[in-house]
Amino acid sequence: MVIASLDEVANIVGDLIGERSRRHAWIVYMYTIRRQARICSAAAMPPLSYPDRRAAAWPPHSRSDALAECSTMILALLAALAMPTTIPFDLVDNRVLVPVVINGRGPYRLLLDTGAPGLTLRDEVAHELELTSLATSEDRGVGDAAVRSTSSRVHSVVIGGHELGPLDCNSISFADAPALWGTERFDGILGMPVFERWAVTIDYDKRTVILNSHAARDGIRVPIEFSGHLPIVTATILGSRGRFGVDTGARSSLLVSSPFIAAHRLDRKLEVTQPMITGWGIGGPVRSRLARLSVLQIGPIALRGIVARLSTQTAGGLTTGDIDGLIGPGVLARFIVTFDYRNHVMLLQKNARFARPDVWDGTGMWLSQRGDAFEVLDVLPDGPAAAAGLRAGDQIVAIDGRVTKGLSLPAERLRLYFDGHARTVRFTLANGREVDMALRAIV
Repeated sequence: MVIASLDEVANIVGDLIGERSRRHAWIVYMYTIRRQARICSAAAMPPLSYPDRRAAAWPPHSRSDALAECSTMILALLAALAMPTTIPFDLVDNRVLVPVVINGRGPYRLLLDTGAPGLTLRDEVAHELELTSLATSEDRGVGDAAVRSTSSRVHSVVIGGHELGPLDCNSISFADAPALWGTERFDGILGMPVFERWAVTIDYDKRTVILNSHAARDGIRVPIEFSGHLPIVTATILGSRGRFGVDTGARSSLLVSSPFIAAHRLDRKLEVTQPMITGWGIGGPVRSRLARLSVLQIGPIALRGIVARLSTQTAGGLTTGDIDGLIGPGVLARFIVTFDYRNHVMLLQKNARFARPDVWDGTGMWLSQRGDAFEVLDVLPDGPAAAAGLRAGDQIVAIDGRVTKGLSLPAERLRLYFDGHARTVRFTLANGREVDMALRAIV
C-alpha cells in the first residue's frame, strides 16, 4: 500500500470502514500527523504543521520515509478496525438482548431484531435521555392494535465499542411488556442500522453476536431479498411455497400469516389446536392455532417436526398478505446464523440443536405478570391448565413451592415446556388454593 499524501489517509480509512465511521478516520488521520512529526524530528527534518501541511515541501528522502512509515501504521490500524467484534448477549424468551450505549448513557438492554427498521425505545428511556419529541404517529406490529409512536433523534449509539452515529428513533410505551417480559429489563429494539453495516453472526449456543466488516463465507447459503427492512427467504410448507420474513424478534420457530393459511387451507390439512394467545408483540397479544409440520423446507435444508403457529389475527402485520409468515429463533437457534445484507445472503451452520425435537409449552396457558404474581391471561379450552381447573384471571404466587416474586417469567415459561418427560407441577394461587397440573404435549 502506497499513500501519495497524508491528506488521503482519512478518505482511505473512511472508504474502508464506512461513511458512518468518519470519526475513526479523523482519529487515524491525526495520529498519523503526530507520528509523521516524530519521524521528521528523528531525521532532523521540519515536520508538516497543521494547517499548512498541504503546502509544505519535504526533501524527497524524508517524505518517502515518512509515508512508508505511515503506510505501515495505517495498515495495522485498519486491520484492528476490521477485526470482528464479539458481543455477549442475554437470551430472554428466545430473543437476543444486547448492551447498547445511547448518548453516552447506559448500557441499555436492547433486542437485536432483524424485524426492526431502526431504533425504538421505551418511553421511559426516551424520557431519561431527555429526547426532544419531533412528531407522533401510529405504528403497527403483529398485534391487533395500533400503538402511539413518538419520533426523535439520538446523537450517539454505541454497540460493541462501535459508534453507529446519530440515528432517528421512535419511542413507544410498551405498557403491556409484563405480558411478555415480566420483570425482565427491556429497554427497546435495534435493527437495520446494525445489520446493514456488518455481516452479523448470532451464535445461540455461545450467546454471542459477532460483527464482521468482511463478507461472510462459512455455512449453507440461503439467498435473501427484502420487504422494506425485513429479510425474506423462500420456504415451503406442505408443498406450498411462500415468502417468509426471518425475524430474530419473533420468539418461536414459525408464525404463519392468515392469508397464506387460507390460500393453502393449512388449517384443514394439519391437526391444529383451538386458538389461544401464543405470543406477544407490538400491538398486543398474538392469537394462533398450533400445529406440528412434517417438514419445513428452507433452501436445501429440511427441518422436521417444527411447531407452527397458524395466526388467527384479524389485524396487524400478518394479515396484509405482504409476507406469508415469520421464521424465528426456534429455527435460527439450530444454527450459527450469519446475516450478510450487503451480499443478500443468510448463512447457516448446523449446531448440536439441529436435530432436536421442537418443544412447546406443556400447560396450555399464557401467563403475564401482575405485581409479584403471575396472572393467567388465557387458557386453551382442552389443555392441561383447563383440566387442572385454572382460569383466566387466576393469580399464581408459587410454582412447585418457589414464590413467583423475583422469578423471571420468560425463564419460568421455558421450565413449563413439555420435553417428552411426564411430570406434574404444583401451582399455588393467591387465594391459597393449590393446583396440580400434569404437563403434556398440546401439539
